[in-house]
Amino acid sequence: MGSEYTIEHGAHFASVMEVGAALRMYRAGDQEYVETFDAQSAPIGGHGQLLMPWPNRVRDGRYDFGGNQHQLALTEPARHNAIHGLVRWANWTVSEHESNRLVLSHRLHAQPGYPFVLDFTVEYALGDSGLSVHHMVRNVGSEPCPFGAGAHPYVAVGCSIDDAILTVPASQSLEIDDHCIPTGTTPVEGTALDYRKGRPLGATVLDHAFTELHFAGDGRARARLAAPGGTAVDVWMDTAHDHVMIFTGSAGGGPRNWKGVAIEPMTCAPNALADGTARVLTPDEEFRWAWGISPVSIS
Repeated sequence: MGSEYTIEHGAHFASVMEVGAALRMYRAGDQEYVETFDAQSAPIGGHGQLLMPWPNRVRDGRYDFGGNQHQLALTEPARHNAIHGLVRWANWTVSEHESNRLVLSHRLHAQPGYPFVLDFTVEYALGDSGLSVHHMVRNVGSEPCPFGAGAHPYVAVGCSIDDAILTVPASQSLEIDDHCIPTGTTPVEGTALDYRKGRPLGATVLDHAFTELHFAGDGRARARLAAPGGTAVDVWMDTAHDHVMIFTGSAGGGPRNWKGVAIEPMTCAPNALADGTARVLTPDEEFRWAWGISPVSIS
């Protein structure tokens, strides 16, 4: 999918694709922490993609904003939704490329369904603690616009999904309808969706969003995937995020489709454009957010 760009720092190595600025690979030493995809083929299931200007789904692809009704293309036709934004199949341009750091940019032009103009930059950087991803968006149009963002890394720890131990620092989960559109929230305590203390996934099928995230003293919330043998990885997100999606890749009830678990930081809930909870960017306003992937040593 276009050119591939690599960065490294000590034992850490990552690669990013030109198309969608998608994260294709991240490893530390011999351990792969992101499930990769073929560099010459389109990633399936959102592997490594950036989800903007909305993450997840918009019911019927329709939303009202500024007194106008907008109709997005139905990119999830089976559920009659628009899904995962408009930039994940676009070409991104390299702005800076150092040994351990890569910055890409993209201008999203006005188009049917989203008549707004946005400038994006994303920085992938490697350091001693792992991979950090810093984003910036600027509304370069003349009108306010609705905006949300997400990312779709599939993290892996060298064991099967069934054996992996998942921790999600969230006290609420989103209830959904048959179209995977939220209908409300419910406390996770006492339910099968309580992963706050970490437990094996087993045969559980997850395609669920969580909210009311717990942020540590450093301003980060951390979801963790761990192998029984001690290999573990955190997906961290800053306070610009208020939801995280967990997708096990077998939501259709069939066999597991891949070896990683999608842990998706999101700055808003699914359907945020339609329900009016998306962030509104005024002309020339910037918004910044960050997330990352960090290997964890468990003794």
